[in-house]
Amino acid sequence: MAILGADPEIEVMGVAATGKQAIDLVADLRPDIIIMSEFLKGLDCLEAIKQIMAYSPTPILVLTAPDGQHRDETIIKAISMGALDVVEKPLSATETYQRGGFKSSSLVEAVKLLSRIKVVTHLAGKIERNRLTNNTNEEPIPTLQKPRKLVAIAASTGGPTALAEVLGRLPAGPAMGLVIVQHVAEGFSAGLADWLNKESELVVREAQDGEWIESGFAFIAPTGFQMSVKNGNQIKLEKGAPVSGHRPSADVLFMSVAEAYKTDSIGVILTGMGSDGANGVVAIKRAGGRTIAQDEQSCVVFGMPQAAIQKGMVDEVVPLESIAERIEKLCR
Repeated sequence: MAILGADPEIEVMGVAATGKQAIDLVADLRPDIIIMSEFLKGLDCLEAIKQIMAYSPTPILVLTAPDGQHRDETIIKAISMGALDVVEKPLSATETYQRGGFKSSSLVEAVKLLSRIKVVTHLAGKIERNRLTNNTNEEPIPTLQKPRKLVAIAASTGGPTALAEVLGRLPAGPAMGLVIVQHVAEGFSAGLADWLNKESELVVREAQDGEWIESGFAFIAPTGFQMSVKNGNQIKLEKGAPVSGHRPSADVLFMSVAEAYKTDSIGVILTGMGSDGANGVVAIKRAGGRTIAQDEQSCVVFGMPQAAIQKGMVDEVVPLESIAERIEKLCR
């Protein structure tokens, strides 16, 4: 409260002690953004997010304790239900906030940026999945073969749900492998991979240094590492310097994919702040590969796709629900 109230451009419209109070206040006051603690009393934080995003869609930033119990689970569930981001509670008004493709001098500045994002309704916080089988208890059998095409995907703010939409519509066939950079908080990439694995026929997992890229697999870059493709078809992780403020960086990944797969490379830019991936799209296009960007209407934040489009190297700009279909056609 003191951190937010100290800024003359921010008006604190109300304070809720319980999840039920938060739901009622949002419906009455219609704020630009909600700052929510994971430790709400009564109706818990996740249930409050679900109800708010179903009936009064509003940008939500969740504050969590550093290294709190079940922190990864809270992050995954909160974002899947429609929260924009989950961050550790700041120690002061000037503590640096770096997430979602941008870096701000304080949490206050981040609140101002996130409050301008348009959000959509999330009915019961559920994502529709397109599966070819009703048996969700069995993982796909690995194909253990090099994919004919390698798809590199970049995402930031709004990316987890966008990735679930795209991966959930892709078949686990022999034509493609996927490598993904999603800007997330430290330690979140493994939990994100586990969640996406349940949403897709593909085998989705956090990448490990030295493993070979296989058909039907999607590898997510772990936080704190630059991920690239070396030796033609092998994942390389290293503690390299941040590129454009990011580690992992989509530009680093895309450029390596362009070099390794050339005309068989596909670059996809999804929702997110900033411009990470734009230079990588240029590299893939110049190598003879194909490039796709998510359209503005379906993005939570149009920054990354827009930056790539402005390079003049994006082949197709399509809505989120059509991206998996376009990838599949390009891989045939």
